Amino acid sequence: MKSILYTLKETLLEIFLPPICVICESKEGKMLCETCFGKIKFVDELQKCPKCSLVFYDRVPQKCPDCERLSPKFSKLISIFVYDEYGEKLIRKIKFENKLKVVEEFSNIIRSKLEKIEFDIVVPIPSYTRKWIKKGYIPSLKIARVISENLKKPIVPLIRKSKDIPSQLELSSEERLKNPKNAFEVTVRKINYRRILLVDDVATTTATLCECTRILLEKGADEVFCFSLARTPLKTF
Repeated sequence: MKSILYTLKETLLEIFLPPICVICESKEGKMLCETCFGKIKFVDELQKCPKCSLVFYDRVPQKCPDCERLSPKFSKLISIFVYDEYGEKLIRKIKFENKLKVVEEFSNIIRSKLEKIEFDIVVPIPSYTRKWIKKGYIPSLKIARVISENLKKPIVPLIRKSKDIPSQLELSSEERLKNPKNAFEVTVRKINYRRILLVDDVATTTATLCECTRILLEKGADEVFCFSLARTPLKTF
């Protein structure tokens, strides 16, 4: 019911109040104007790890440090833009200011990246914060809906939180590695879908994606792909 009311509210607002850019507030009729869109650093335009999409700015290491630390079992992580100073500003608009419709500005890019892989269902990562759930919006679910609508794949909420944990954005790198451990569980006894696309808004260390991939594979999934709107770059300091 909350989801229906939220969609209705957004539709009415679009009719009577045309969208303005969430970054610079220009009135181009888009939630992300061309100028601000042009400031985004896209992951595919930079050097990156072919498995986890960790962006390398200054140097390409012999081994990806995130893959070395976590040995991810997912087949591939696909991300759209870099979680740098500008990318963080955009993500915070989405996560904390309820600007979820910004995600739709990336619809064509998302479709072009994901139509190259085969998956059966879309599974959003559960929200860390109860506040978002009570308000009726969850960033990963909005992203999952955009993917579902563009690629005609069903959303199946196979994962739920098994304990309360803080948001990854609030933690240090080392804390992020430990935080998701045993924090999620699969909602069914046996998964009957072969290939799953796991969706989150930001991939920092990939610890959350790795943990959720692990429990999906243990419950019967054959293969897990991952998607995040933003991906952190390798820190070189």
